[in-house]
Amino acid sequence: MLLKGIFWENNRKHGFIRGTVGGYIMYPSIVIFLLFQVLFLRILNKVLLIFKTEPLNRKDYVDYGRVNLPDYSWFDRMNCHFCAYANGTTHMVSATLDSIGKCDFNTLDDRQKKRVNRLLGRAFFWARPVGVLGLGFVISFEKILRYKRADLNAIKDDLKKNSYGKSLKSENYRPVYQNAFKLRILFQSFQTFLSIIESNWCPLTYANKKLLLEHQEKFISTGYDDVADYIYTTKFSEIPPARVVKKQAAELSEEAE
Repeated sequence: MLLKGIFWENNRKHGFIRGTVGGYIMYPSIVIFLLFQVLFLRILNKVLLIFKTEPLNRKDYVDYGRVNLPDYSWFDRMNCHFCAYANGTTHMVSATLDSIGKCDFNTLDDRQKKRVNRLLGRAFFWARPVGVLGLGFVISFEKILRYKRADLNAIKDDLKKNSYGKSLKSENYRPVYQNAFKLRILFQSFQTFLSIIESNWCPLTYANKKLLLEHQEKFISTGYDDVADYIYTTKFSEIPPARVVKKQAAELSEEAE
């Protein structure tokens, strides 16, 4: 089973106790990601609709990829579903906030402006308890597995550098920009930390995703060579990862020369 190889590799990397506890502490965190979907995405999608912008397609972000490999046990599939859901949902919330950040607040009438202000205020209100819950999850992983937390100051500086939400600024509705900006920092920090966990924990990738997320290109870390070689052997009707396509093209080019 693939899980067996992954489990023992992680225990070798992290130690048996930390590897085992760290692996299972993630399951209670499903509550956080359910809240991301049923609470934040619903609110933020309403904001997009006010700006007459279509909500993002969930299939582009939450894709369960290679869950049908013959080597997979039910537990393997459950773990892959969990990671795909958690990472995909978090990335989708972040991308939705990016879409909101590109909208022009001044194109709305006063009634629409007040509604956007209320919705983003409500989202930020709920971000506080959810953020505290998520922080507990992050700190637990940090202490057990000795991973680093996301650098909030770096995220903040990067958003400012890219002028995030510039068109949301308004003298009469300052909370609109402020709440969108703070929410973007929060979800970027979740997204960054989850990518750190993935790149250190799981060697699998979603080879047949329509949208290959940037952090998923960094899944493979040292110590997983045998498992990675098997995963990167393209199965019937599957599309290989971008890095494999490039490698194959380079090899064909060398042979032609």
